[in-house]
Amino acid sequence: MKGFQIRLLLAVPVAAVFLSGCGPQGSDGGSTGGGLGGGGSSSKEYCSENYPDLSSSEGNVYVFDVAPMSCLGLVESPALKKEVPFTITAVDDSDLDSIDPKFQIDSTIKLLLRKSGVNFSGYDLYASIKMTNQSETDYCYDPEDIVFKDSAGALLPKDTSDSSNAGGALFHTKSRTTFRCLPSQQTHYFITNGFLVTEDMFNDIHTASMASLELERPKLGYLDATKAPVLSMPAMQWLNPGKRGSSYPTLSVTWTNNTGSVVKLDDNSHKVWLMDDDGYAVSWMFVYLEDALGKDREDLVPEDYLILPGATVTLEDDAADNAAVMPSSATQARVYLDWLAPD
Repeated sequence: MKGFQIRLLLAVPVAAVFLSGCGPQGSDGGSTGGGLGGGGSSSKEYCSENYPDLSSSEGNVYVFDVAPMSCLGLVESPALKKEVPFTITAVDDSDLDSIDPKFQIDSTIKLLLRKSGVNFSGYDLYASIKMTNQSETDYCYDPEDIVFKDSAGALLPKDTSDSSNAGGALFHTKSRTTFRCLPSQQTHYFITNGFLVTEDMFNDIHTASMASLELERPKLGYLDATKAPVLSMPAMQWLNPGKRGSSYPTLSVTWTNNTGSVVKLDDNSHKVWLMDDDGYAVSWMFVYLEDALGKDREDLVPEDYLILPGATVTLEDDAADNAAVMPSSATQARVYLDWLAPD
């Protein structure tokens, strides 16, 4: 390994767990009721209609923040939160040749256990940490899963899945629409999640670590990748009541294609991570082209995915999952738009 420079930000680890309502106070909402399967409940008071402001579009990660006293999802949603020390055991930068990367990552990681919604013997755990490329060169990273240990140093039975696809700026190759890397001088969240984590398991977490992080040149196979331009005029709406008679609110996001070329949307759904004011990931969801067009997915045709120069496109979740299946209370939405410029 070359002279790899990694600086852990000094921070005081917070080992105490606390129960959080997670969200600002909203107004009128929907029906009341607890989460499915027990183990946590919420008021089911949905956040009032609001129009979050765009704070960043860097890397085709479109970040929207709500105004004070507004929220996305539920007005209140129970969750357990903690911040624990985080380490990376080894960094492999052999693919970077003569590049000497400067990479900054927080020394603690923020963990949240969602305590409402569907519970099949455990809830989702979300882990979030910020990474910054301080080099003059773009590069990509290939992370391993994050593992957890208790106060005695024993390995716990739960870890996280790899969510590197939602961890950086969009880069383009000839065929892939979901290739994300870390451009020079940019900071992005790396967010990942674990499944079926109980409250006792969560309380036992004392430290977190990643065995290896591989840094790579921006390429896919033998093809070089280039940073994708961003789309223009992003706008978000949280609609309550929701569209098309939905009993849940609707999350809607719109863009304008001012790239000068035809844009081809990824033919899958587009991920949204919901965050709170303290930088904790509180849940995730997707926005869909078919919901915005009022069609079934199987009725979409290839032309539906093409955005002509100057045209707009809208993606929606007409029954927003952050109010329904995986309820949470958020003040920020990070939308990961995946698209390709056709030949």
